[in-house]
Amino acid sequence: MELITHSNLLALSYERRVRRFVAKLEGYSAMRARAEQVLILRKRLADHVPTRRTFPRRPRMRGRE
Repeated sequence: MELITHSNLLALSYERRVRRFVAKLEGYSAMRARAEQVLILRKRLADHVPTRRTFPRRPRMRGRE
């Protein structure tokens, strides 16, 4: 059984903080990857020329005025 000493508690708290920090960094990298995907999609949409096929007209409601 390991002795609970002040230095052991410090090491545990440091390890916990490092784990949290690494998890936060992984979250940031995931967000950055998502942001890059959004930029790619925005560029694709900007390059796309809309046509009637892309945005068809809504059918008129006949008989209702």
